[in-house]
Amino acid sequence: GQVGALAKIGPGEILAVEPFAGRRKRFQRALDEASASDENGLLLAEVAPIPDEAGPPIRIASPLANRLSGENPGRIVIVIEAQENDRVRLSVRSPGGKAAAGGKAAAGGFDLGALLADATQGIPGADGTGHERAGSARLPRREMARVLAAIARANHPEAVAR
Repeated sequence: GQVGALAKIGPGEILAVEPFAGRRKRFQRALDEASASDENGLLLAEVAPIPDEAGPPIRIASPLANRLSGENPGRIVIVIEAQENDRVRLSVRSPGGKAAAGGKAAAGGFDLGALLADATQGIPGADGTGHERAGSARLPRREMARVLAAIARANHPEAVAR
């Protein structure tokens, strides 16, 4: 029946069918319109989820971080995505750093997941996770500068005051 028919459709064909086509266009437009700025040696971009009448908002922080990372090799990329209740989600990509973070050196640099876990520790309602080159953190917006400073220190410990 229907399941058999769906099994014969490839992923590209599924994404071309409404409501996917409309969502995909809004997603692509948001990615194309995003701009990034350099702050403290970090490439930063701020976005908001895209409202979607067909379901939950479309979150673009992670794919945008991936795109910006690919376009800016050697840079730490942080995409800040607004959430409800004056909270943010950081989507972070790193090519590898120059210092060990969280006491755990990873091959080629620091462990970004350990860094984000350490940087959000002690912040009520915050958490950070990930692995060597990609991670995310959720936290109150008012605490964002603290986490960004920890990332900047790990990236350039000699240039950023503790």
